[in-house]
Amino acid sequence: MENKARTMAIVFSTLGLIFMMAMAFQVLPYKYAIFAGVSCFFLAGMCRRFMARRQ
Repeated sequence: MENKARTMAIVFSTLGLIFMMAMAFQVLPYKYAIFAGVSCFFLAGMCRRFMARRQ
């Protein structure tokens, strides 16, 4: 379970970074990219907190 939570946190962080970069290169409209990026960073933090509580 710990590995799965850590992997999900890494995946969400990476997705958040990709969405932010997509906004910077104007691939996505900034409103959608900011929302998606912040949401992914938020979910990554939740996964990390879940992982810390389980230990």
